[in-house]
Amino acid sequence: MAFDFETNAVVKDINIVPDQFRPLFAEDPAEKGVFKLRSDDSAVKGAVEAIVGLNKALRAERKISTDLKGRAVDLSPLTEFGTSPEEIKSGIQAKIDEFQEQLAKGKDAKLDLEKIKADIKAAHAKDLGTKDGTIKNLTTQLESILIDNALRSAIGDQSVDADLVLPFAKAFMRTSQEDGRFRAVVVDAEGSQRVNGATAQPMSPAELIADMKRNPKYAPLFKSEVPRGGGTPPGSTGARIPPAGAKLSSIDRISAGLRKAGI
Repeated sequence: MAFDFETNAVVKDINIVPDQFRPLFAEDPAEKGVFKLRSDDSAVKGAVEAIVGLNKALRAERKISTDLKGRAVDLSPLTEFGTSPEEIKSGIQAKIDEFQEQLAKGKDAKLDLEKIKADIKAAHAKDLGTKDGTIKNLTTQLESILIDNALRSAIGDQSVDADLVLPFAKAFMRTSQEDGRFRAVVVDAEGSQRVNGATAQPMSPAELIADMKRNPKYAPLFKSEVPRGGGTPPGSTGARIPPAGAKLSSIDRISAGLRKAGI
């Protein structure tokens, strides 16, 4: 079941909030142990509204899909028998009567009842497939929001620009569904959930960002923690500056753009 933000805007036990949504809450400074949804933050408000909207849409689509399973949807493949359920029923009955009449006269009567059933089933499956596709698209959007939110909370103010980090970090993230709830998890190159070697626990998005920050490949995307002075030019992030005329990698180009912008 999806987490209900509307009835859980204030919680006394943060453990009832799914892991991926906890960064959206903050402890009430006036009441210790009480956590409130950070609705005054425009980014949080926008994410919550999107999640609530998608959850409502998913519930509506699932209801439509369930309703469709109990009734015929498209009778167009049976137009040779009529255009309405009553006409189709009469048309099929007429074929059966004709078949029985021919059989009684000893003629080679053929009535493909299996084809009729297959046509009905195919039309029904086609309509259900359209609804399933809509649900899949909405689910994909929800998963993307969950991953973006988890990573942005983990990045915080460590990066010169979170939008530069997200494309690289998202390559190591997937969503997992447990007991009807989606959560963002860190995965390795094979797509298996990644474990923190020090704690033997599943790696968190914050630990992934810390790992990327230590990696020379991604370090230029983050703010340098090296103290100013000692020959470091003001405004420098400590990133490597390639020699003139050298062929720049994608990371070098990003770093150069940041330096030029004075970031």
